[in-house]
Amino acid sequence: MMQSSSSNAASKRRFFSPQMRLQQSKRHFGLAFAIACAVLSSACTDPANVPLPSDICQLELPPVGATQGSGEHSPMVGEKVTVRAVVTAVMPGEGFFVHDPLGDTSPATSEGLWIADPEPPFPGELWAWRGTIAELPAEHNSGTLTALTEINGRQRCAENQTLPVAEFPLPSVQREALESMRVRLPENIQVTQAPNRYRPYTLTAASERVFSPTEMVRPGSAAKTLSERFRAASMDIALPPGRHYYRVGDKLEAVAGVYDLRDRAQLISTAAPQVSAAAGIPQAPSSKGDIRIVSMNLLNYFNGDGQGDGFPTQRGAETPEEFAQQRERTLSAVAALAPDVIAVQELENDGYGAHSAAADFVQGLNQYTNTNHWRFVAANANQPEQQLGGDDIAVGLFYRADRVQPVGASAVLDTSPFNERHRAVLAQGFRLAENSTEQADWLVASVHLKSKGSCPEAGDNANTGDGQACWAPARVAAVEALVPWLKQQAAGAEVLVLGDFNSYRMEDPIRSMARLGMVELVGQSATPPLYSYNWRGQRGTLDFAFATPSLVAKLSQANHWHINSDESDLIQQHSENTDLNAQWRRFSDHDPLYVDITVNAAP
Repeated sequence: MMQSSSSNAASKRRFFSPQMRLQQSKRHFGLAFAIACAVLSSACTDPANVPLPSDICQLELPPVGATQGSGEHSPMVGEKVTVRAVVTAVMPGEGFFVHDPLGDTSPATSEGLWIADPEPPFPGELWAWRGTIAELPAEHNSGTLTALTEINGRQRCAENQTLPVAEFPLPSVQREALESMRVRLPENIQVTQAPNRYRPYTLTAASERVFSPTEMVRPGSAAKTLSERFRAASMDIALPPGRHYYRVGDKLEAVAGVYDLRDRAQLISTAAPQVSAAAGIPQAPSSKGDIRIVSMNLLNYFNGDGQGDGFPTQRGAETPEEFAQQRERTLSAVAALAPDVIAVQELENDGYGAHSAAADFVQGLNQYTNTNHWRFVAANANQPEQQLGGDDIAVGLFYRADRVQPVGASAVLDTSPFNERHRAVLAQGFRLAENSTEQADWLVASVHLKSKGSCPEAGDNANTGDGQACWAPARVAAVEALVPWLKQQAAGAEVLVLGDFNSYRMEDPIRSMARLGMVELVGQSATPPLYSYNWRGQRGTLDFAFATPSLVAKLSQANHWHINSDESDLIQQHSENTDLNAQWRRFSDHDPLYVDITVNAAP
């Protein structure tokens, strides 16, 4: 069991009134068995609904820790007991948490308890209750919650008691000894997952930066060890109702609440934690080269029928208003980055006609950059209505015609395995617009590999528990088909492939790219920590830029712009709270990636 702070015993005694100190002087474990039997054990005569003794507030009672025990389950399940403790948090209609302010001498036993009583008292009141000890199952937690149920006697003993509090160490693995106690988290914790539309009243904090394990180490035993470390360092914090805006990296102070195991393990905080040091909102990176190429996951950019109707869409906006907000955020980000070529993922796959998502994106790009130079790359210029692959979403390529020019026709990889689980690849050769030759300087490709979701129960692509989740072999097979195809299409030009690989940095698909001769650019240029995505409080890189080695000498810089993964998607729902000078915040769930190239750099 994880021991409480060595100062707990002393601090607990500071919460007593003179009356409580008198009760403390009476407490000792040598009291006559007859007294304990009269108020504690169901083996003694104690019929249901018999009123508690009139002096119950002065009688010596066993501590709450005796009902909790030192194991995962109470040693007194099914027994009728009487406890006395201070109310710390009330859950209306369900029950309330109590904390024994005196405690016991064992750091292995919890001093908190859940009282399943529909008649709630007020926090800070000292009460005595008689009921039956039970272990209640938790819906999303493999453990159980020790509770006092079937309440058939209650008596208020005092009011306005100072709420007890114990230290909750992070990292910690064995947390059973703190179950249902009011605790305080360390001062050095930071937000790792902000509240979001799925959990608007919950944030996750940790005592260190938390990453997807396979972002840092190879899949297997090392990843499992790191996962356990990050889990031990983290805590979910349930917030009171209201709008809560935090960013990943915000440092918190004075976080206290009840450690709750009724559902998911979490800390119930009755007051929103205060931010002691806010994570800064990064400004758009200045260009350091001649050409900037950007990759952006657009998070389902669907424009309906392109004429104001067609909402809700298959995967994107529910309403025209929602799409207008998404469009503004996205295009604001493009304008801030000022790219020359854009590789996108999750674009509505409805061809390249006048009302398509691709055409809408070009129109918006020209509007937001105050030019008329933006163009899209069509998968088949002779058939503008033709889709790219068979999925609802597709990749795309866009470029500024005054800066670069396409060379030759586009290339599409939509044969196996890119006609199955992965989106079809779109590639295009480009040259500088000022270059009069018809030879491509670069082949740029946009890629979107199969996600880690919809796992099969068996087979090679099932989740083996090594940290890569599922479909890792399928992503490796895609990489092994992709790289030779790219080099063939390039015909001697330098290759730059960007997109969402749905694999973290140390996983097999990313290592396969290196094995096949491709160089990962962000790792060559940027300073750790490196990431582009946040999944359940764990940062990691899913979005990559790879190039043939000859391009590396021309690399000026490459990095992710952290304007999405660190933000809460609640910003998307409440735009009035968005900094107008940072309208691009949280336009997607992936951070955009930029690559700056100096064309005439010495090899």
